[in-house]
Amino acid sequence: MSVDSSVRETSLLSFFGEVVPSLGARQELVCALLSVRGPLSNAEIARELELSINSVTPRVNELRKLGRVLCLCGSFHLSKGDRGACAAVRLCTVTGRVVHVWRVV
Repeated sequence: MSVDSSVRETSLLSFFGEVVPSLGARQELVCALLSVRGPLSNAEIARELELSINSVTPRVNELRKLGRVLCLCGSFHLSKGDRGACAAVRLCTVTGRVVHVWRVV
């Protein structure tokens, strides 16, 4: 192995070990909750974790972008127009509104 390839290998290991972000604490909490409780809405996640909805919704969106959670219907990305066609909508037990529910991939 040449010095140059060794440096590249070391740099890659460092990048994936330190630079690529691991899940944050709240992201981990959301994933753990969904793993244990099954599909939940953002409001239900917030209630269970005793966090504000404003803390939970961005974490769920981040997890969707990372491919860690998805809508129960199987979609990572949902537009406002998807709500009527999605089989994963149901009444939220917190808000009483029709919502999407999320599951861990």
